[in-house]
Amino acid sequence: MLLAALVLPLPIFSVRCIDPPVLDSMKLKGVIKRHYYPGDRIDYECYRGYFYVWPYLLSATCEPNGSWSRIEEACLRKSCPDPQVKHGKVVAPNDTFEWESEAHISCDEGCDPSNGPDEYSLVGQNKLICIEPNKWSSDPPLCKVVKCQRPFLEHGIMVSGSRDKFSYQSVVVFECLQGFYLNGSNLVFCGGNDTWEPEMPTCIKGYPNPSDEIPSLEDFEDLGIILIINNLHYETLDFYIETSWFNHLCLFSGKKEEKDMKEKAKEVKEKEVRDMKEEEEREKEEKQRKEEKEKEEKKEKGRKEKEKERKEKEKEKKQKEKEMKEKKEKEKKQKEEKEMKGKKGVGAGPTTQQKKPTSPVVQKR
Repeated sequence: MLLAALVLPLPIFSVRCIDPPVLDSMKLKGVIKRHYYPGDRIDYECYRGYFYVWPYLLSATCEPNGSWSRIEEACLRKSCPDPQVKHGKVVAPNDTFEWESEAHISCDEGCDPSNGPDEYSLVGQNKLICIEPNKWSSDPPLCKVVKCQRPFLEHGIMVSGSRDKFSYQSVVVFECLQGFYLNGSNLVFCGGNDTWEPEMPTCIKGYPNPSDEIPSLEDFEDLGIILIINNLHYETLDFYIETSWFNHLCLFSGKKEEKDMKEKAKEVKEKEVRDMKEEEEREKEEKQRKEEKEKEEKKEKGRKEKEKERKEKEKEKKQKEKEMKEKKEKEKKQKEEKEMKGKKGVGAGPTTQQKKPTSPVVQKR
């Protein structure tokens, strides 16, 4: 009895569905079967760079007649709106603002008549990337005339960056007069709001408090100090140090400014290294995205070509079947016409045959 149960024949499907539909915005989800039978269901998911639109379906079912239930494109390409930049122009390198596309922005040449002969400056990022539907990597920049007033530092002088006009990102370097020390950054630049950034420094009368930070001999050597042991008298190109048996130190502002500049240079260098690493990471990710996209496009192209080839074969098969059917119908019709003619000839024989006239009988008298 058990053996009989084991050898029971499996159900055989006489109908099976053709290959699953190929769509532009979606791909099959999960394991793809070799054959599909009535009742089987297939699920789709949006391609990378597309998003689902409700209430369209993401699945189809194999019908008893061997066809798939109706399914339409249910995903749309992610895209961003055109950036609006007054007094500027926007260029799309890829001719589109779809997902991962860039927008390059530049300001119009010339000047704003209401602000005199000064040219427009681009304040913000000149390159945007579409990262989400309707979302750019940053706000669009501004094209505006930026003018900063000539900076003035009381008890100080401008040692670099002096010019007639100070436009966007003009840089100025300050230094305090002898007997004063700098409080703040010695380097400022003209910001997008017509103001100097960071805040303007001040020159304070006196010298920095030695208790804040006592410089070491290594600090002196880094600054190019010439050490002369003569009644403990030190001399340098940038500042003058006097001490009495190393019990106290009185520093001019040069040491502090030099150290600030060294720290700032170090920060700039570290930032450049970080930016370089981030740029390398972005390029690496961009390369991976492009490779994945090309791989998906290649796979999709192969699927579409296969689908096209299948449809052409199916069309050719239907055409042949149609021609064979027409040929058979024509042969059948010719045969029927021939048989009709034969029957008509046989039936009309006796009726069409004329009766020979009988000769008159001559009676003998």
